Amino acid sequence: MRSIFLPLTSLVVAAGILASCARPAGVLAGAQGGGARFHQASVLLEQEINRYRRPIGKNPVPRHPGLDKMARQHCEFMAMNPGKFELGSTIITHYGFEERVLQAQRQHGMLSLAENVAGGPDSPNMAGRFVRAWAASPGYDFNLRQDWDATGIGVFITPDGTAYATQLFATRSRSHFQTAERMRRF
Repeated sequence: MRSIFLPLTSLVVAAGILASCARPAGVLAGAQGGGARFHQASVLLEQEINRYRRPIGKNPVPRHPGLDKMARQHCEFMAMNPGKFELGSTIITHYGFEERVLQAQRQHGMLSLAENVAGGPDSPNMAGRFVRAWAASPGYDFNLRQDWDATGIGVFITPDGTAYATQLFATRSRSHFQTAERMRRF
């Protein structure tokens, strides 16, 4: 679980290497990251998340197309780099999270961002399995239980049947004078 809150007066970014999640041309050709399969998997994941949130009195979080794209790109990044991570699993990571925070702030007017990631075999019950795993993790469960303004959900399934999921949670900046705008004035 990663979460960064961005005060309007200063931008604090955790130290780390920022990585691009853009997919190089031709990588994972034939993967099921787009089209109808991606849409179906992300809708199923969204339904499971809302099914989990409803009994605790939380409303569904509206999907945001820009955050959906960021989440999907992070799934593609994880799929391109299996075995290189150390987050309790060698296939999932929050690597590049700080860059996603900045992108959400600058391009989509978000104030804070949190992230849940999951990976494992694709199966008919993949969405339920991922949400149960998130609910069993105190950090990820914290993200699931908060009040958010927007969410992005990405799912990517490789040709070998490994599924990757990322959910971004965000709150919008309510300032009329956002940090990016303020910086341009100097």
